[in-house]
Amino acid sequence: MNYPRNNKKNTTCIRQKTVFLSLLGTLILASCGTDNSTISSPDTAPITDLTPAPKITEAGITPSPEPTATPVPTAVPTPEAPREMPVQIKEELAPELISAYASGADKDTIVQIMDEMAAIDPASADAWEHVLDYWDQVNKDRFTNIYDGLAEIRDDVIETGITTTAFDDVHLLPDDLPTDDSLCFVVLGFQLNTDGTPRKELIDRLITVTGCLQEYPEAYILLTGGPTAYGDPSATEAGAMADWLMEHGIEKERLIIEDRSLITYDNAVFSYDILREQYPQVQNLVIVSSDYHIPLGCILFEAECLLRNNGGYDPHVIANVGCVTDGRYYFGLQDQAKQMKGLFRN
Repeated sequence: MNYPRNNKKNTTCIRQKTVFLSLLGTLILASCGTDNSTISSPDTAPITDLTPAPKITEAGITPSPEPTATPVPTAVPTPEAPREMPVQIKEELAPELISAYASGADKDTIVQIMDEMAAIDPASADAWEHVLDYWDQVNKDRFTNIYDGLAEIRDDVIETGITTTAFDDVHLLPDDLPTDDSLCFVVLGFQLNTDGTPRKELIDRLITVTGCLQEYPEAYILLTGGPTAYGDPSATEAGAMADWLMEHGIEKERLIIEDRSLITYDNAVFSYDILREQYPQVQNLVIVSSDYHIPLGCILFEAECLLRNNGGYDPHVIANVGCVTDGRYYFGLQDQAKQMKGLFRN
């Protein structure tokens, strides 16, 4: 559904990509010396099932004789600071618009709020129009690309890691994704066991992304989630995921760590900052999580990208993969709205 505004002309779409690519040439010389290489939701709130997951670190991993090549980062200038919405829009009109959408307000009400936005800042109004259009999409049937074959391959992937043949006949993603380092898989976190190890559901998300990585060896993997282990305050979801992936054959250089967040909207905010400041070559995001979590994760990450776009950094969510769960959880429109408002808490 489009939300054209009544008395304002739409400004030019903010989704303008400007990526400055520079040639990166690096000459690597071989050395003959010594090697010196050096809640109600499962988001982050406590949940009652604290049964420890199997310790994956004890599984025998067959090392790859020829590890996947580490991608050479593309040199891209750091973009300018992201655009900030005017205070009145951020504190008053944006929350009002989110509540109206989530409560099923009529189109005229939504358009009226957006007209008020446009009178203050046309660029923000345009951004919100794109956000609402995308929000319509994420809750439609068949939006989530669901993978339901984990039960058959879990043991194989845990045993052999990235060298597994379990995904040889499995195609998890669209055919037209970029094959360079502009692509990044974003794995959303899940509460850890008390000892800091990943629970089975989080491992399933990691197994799923492992299947994606074989097709896209140049892509980065952004791991999100902060400290959620009751018995080990130093353990983070992102750190536990990174350890698991490296133990299973993924190179450290491909991993991007966001280990501060305690809820999905913080995943989006903190991840955007890391990518803009340190990995501006990343322009295309694939959200990987549990099936019920995909719509929430996608709308939050895409909204963050749309609303903070400054013309110099313009990433977008272009695909998703959700692993099948037992259906215990569900994020409806009101849950999504609550977290959407969290994007503007500062």
